[in-house]
Amino acid sequence: SMECGENVALVIREANYSCAEETLNLSIQNKGMFIVDGFIVRANNISGSLLGVYSLNKLGSRIVPGETVSMIYFTNQTDDFLAKKIEGDLTFVEIQPWLNKSNKIVYCSDFVAKQTLLCN
Repeated sequence: SMECGENVALVIREANYSCAEETLNLSIQNKGMFIVDGFIVRANNISGSLLGVYSLNKLGSRIVPGETVSMIYFTNQTDDFLAKKIEGDLTFVEIQPWLNKSNKIVYCSDFVAKQTLLCN
């Protein structure tokens, strides 16, 4: 379904993952034509996986067209965002944008940016 329209496009400009420090630095750019109200970052720790299973955040942040935001996630701690510590190294990250439509959060399942991760 095209629940978010056709011109929603978040891209991962940079994904630097430090296995030693268990930190993920992400640069996310809005290359679409519309404001994205937020995004969910999901990761996985299974080699070869192309699906994010652990949510690293709850809401992300609003990104206007052309803007790039940088975020850092700590995968070695339990906090509001991460239900439990992720065991082992991350292998994959995905970013799913969401829009606020009439005070409802609409998740854009057609526009998920995906990237495999290697240890830095």
